[in-house]
Amino acid sequence: AVPLAALAAWLGTVAILRRRPETEVTASRLAGLVQGAERAALARLLGFGAPLIDLRFRAPDTPDGEHPRTGAVDHVRALHPRRVVITGESGAGKSVLAGQVILALLGTRQAGAPVPVRIAATAWEPGRPFDVWFAEQISRRYALSAAEARVLVTGHHVMPVIDGVDEMGAPHAAALLDQLSTDRRNMDQRPVILTCRTGLYERLREEHPVTNAHHITVEPLDGAQSAAFLAGHPRVAPNARRWAPVLADLRAAPEGPLARALDSPWRLTLAATAYARDPADLVERAASGDLHEHLLARYIPATVRLHFAEEDERGYAEKDVGRWLSELAWHVGLRGAESVETARAARLLRDQMENHHRARRALVETEEEARQALAAYDGTGPDPDALRETADRAAAEVRALDTQNLRDVRALRRIVRSDEYAVGSIVPGRLWTMAAPRRIRVMDALICGSLPPVSWAVAWMAWDVRLPEPTPWWGYALPGVGPVLGGLVGWLAYRQMPPEEPMTDLPSLRRGRERRRLTGLALRALLRVVAVPTLFAAVNAAASALDAS
Repeated sequence: AVPLAALAAWLGTVAILRRRPETEVTASRLAGLVQGAERAALARLLGFGAPLIDLRFRAPDTPDGEHPRTGAVDHVRALHPRRVVITGESGAGKSVLAGQVILALLGTRQAGAPVPVRIAATAWEPGRPFDVWFAEQISRRYALSAAEARVLVTGHHVMPVIDGVDEMGAPHAAALLDQLSTDRRNMDQRPVILTCRTGLYERLREEHPVTNAHHITVEPLDGAQSAAFLAGHPRVAPNARRWAPVLADLRAAPEGPLARALDSPWRLTLAATAYARDPADLVERAASGDLHEHLLARYIPATVRLHFAEEDERGYAEKDVGRWLSELAWHVGLRGAESVETARAARLLRDQMENHHRARRALVETEEEARQALAAYDGTGPDPDALRETADRAAAEVRALDTQNLRDVRALRRIVRSDEYAVGSIVPGRLWTMAAPRRIRVMDALICGSLPPVSWAVAWMAWDVRLPEPTPWWGYALPGVGPVLGGLVGWLAYRQMPPEEPMTDLPSLRRGRERRRLTGLALRALLRVVAVPTLFAAVNAAASALDAS
């Protein structure tokens, strides 16, 4: 027994020693890929060539946690265990801080240290083991083989950085936090970094706390930090003279209106892009309190102008880009509901808002025409009292529509901001239905209608079908069977409307309507699957009949 035990120990040691270099080589390669991706992501968040921001933070779990201080990256690097939840308000810099921590850890990484890998929380699939899901995400994102990713995850050679927990909805976020806090496979001891908005995390941690985790909150920037960032930004530097009054205001009033309006990396990036050439009214807009909305309104046109010169034929029109992005936002947002009922409510509100906009445009045109006719009245034509009444009535209806539209906007905002709603990410699979129902039906008809004639022609040539001589009447019609079937299948496919519901939840399956809808979808899919084999069988039968004759 002793020699066998010694042999087994020796073989195990050799296997471990041989495997370590391979695992470390894979980890080092992954570290290089992650480093390049994070540098590019940080440049997109702050602007290419923009200086780094030493974000202020609070650590509520520490004795002096109520006092904001800088050095967040060094603070996170010094934590043990490195289980950290980074919270903050929207745009405060949670993702920026996560990226800075990742780059700092990779910059000083020693052999054997885990590689931090950022994955969007919206990719989380509830019900699956975290290790399996995380390995798949690494394999897809960084082109590692499934075996390599699995070895890195199970061997604790990677550290998950889950970004945007607040974007996935409260039920899914709770399931994720529970998995990260379970004692199975020592998940409650393994390093992990999470980012989440403060409000949602405070509600989640009451029933789903992340065990053994440190909590830090990203604080707003002060005026001096904002001024230092803008002064070194590559879009501001060429127009330093015009930006001088803005920077002076930030330094002179670190807690003033402008400093409060530009207190996050996101808003600073907006300002550096929207006002890159002339920030003349920045201070005035901040004092009036509508700077953020104004920055958002100017951001898309400014970005289009920065990336495409006016004489560039490849350039896009600013209105087109704004319309496309608005439709993307609507499309993805309407599919963020956790239930069919919530999705229907959001869709109904959106349809009502669109109807309000169309009706408002018509009423505004009516009012303008009536007032123009009233201004040009020369004693002939329509009665001026009737024109005045028409204009006043149209103006009153416009005000009523604006009031109703404001209520709808608030109701939609409550739905989108609720814990049962997750906006999610823009992915091609979710954008397909943006082509509009008619385009989807036409494409489906073309695909389904082309299968029968192509399959008929291939089968005809494969079996070398020859018509008898003299050719009977049905011999002339036989080659046209494929196109006729293709037209029929294409027409049936076009007549099928795509499903209206963006998703199906389990409770809705108990209702007969949902079961019938899913049954119909399954039958349609089955029709497409069996269509081609059926055609081949028909051609084979026809060829056999011809041979027999």
